[in-house]
Amino acid sequence: MNSPATTAVSDTDLAARWASWGEDGPPGSLSSRLAPLHICTVEDLTRLEALAGELGDLLERHHPAVAVGRFLGAADTHADDCDRRAALRLFERLSQLAVDPLTWARLPHPDPHARRRPLTRLERALVRHCALHSAGRTGVVGLIDSGATSGELGKLTAASFTRGVSGLAEAVDLPGTCRHTRCGYPQARPRPAEIPRWARPGVTTLVTAAGACPVLYSGRSTDPAKVQSALVMTVGAVLRDAGLAGDHTVAPMSIRNTFGRAHYDTTGDLVATAEALGHDDLMTVAREIGIRPHPPTRKRSPKPA
Repeated sequence: MNSPATTAVSDTDLAARWASWGEDGPPGSLSSRLAPLHICTVEDLTRLEALAGELGDLLERHHPAVAVGRFLGAADTHADDCDRRAALRLFERLSQLAVDPLTWARLPHPDPHARRRPLTRLERALVRHCALHSAGRTGVVGLIDSGATSGELGKLTAASFTRGVSGLAEAVDLPGTCRHTRCGYPQARPRPAEIPRWARPGVTTLVTAAGACPVLYSGRSTDPAKVQSALVMTVGAVLRDAGLAGDHTVAPMSIRNTFGRAHYDTTGDLVATAEALGHDDLMTVAREIGIRPHPPTRKRSPKPA
């Protein structure tokens, strides 16, 4: 069970926020608000509605600070803890009200050396919702959500994309990367990828406006490292909006690793998942998508004086 790091919560009532959703409350409006965005599955919506009902019942019986504490404290696993936090943040985003800076002790990740972990299903829905703030964010996060590396994003032009019968960009030819990344992730091979449905309108807007220029980067620099850094900063901004920037197990690459984990959960085939990510190193892929633990981080020895 969780325990609060602090119980000092403002009385800018969560109960009043709840009432602002209308007479039916959040559970009755979640499907109508989220289903058209295609940011989550029917199963995810069912989970969100169940959590909304649970929180609503607690708010009817308790002070908001106590209700939120009990809602978060009911988590019994790290994944459930993450889902409850994501659900709370998503409920407050949908109500278009500011999120109170609640501080609550997190349940630890089962892998003590976890880094760049895959997001949970509701965290993924929350990140997608935050990315819909602009076409630029939608394009960057949406393509990483389709398995692209940050190093591939700056190379994409309008010719890289394939439109469907609807006129929306539905697929992309990822160009691959020619070197290992600084964090040790192996180089990626060129491969096709399907753009997730939620991101297609935003990506299409960018492709249409790009002309002969790069689709996702409009800055002046031609240095690939600086272009990649700028695009990663966009992902970081989305993670901050989602309230995930303070989680040391989450990084921009977590979105790509979430794609890999979802692919593995669907196919059960690690080789096919590695191919979708453009990699040959199965051990590294298994660690990145969370089916094998990470090795301990090596500590650098101090330089001799």
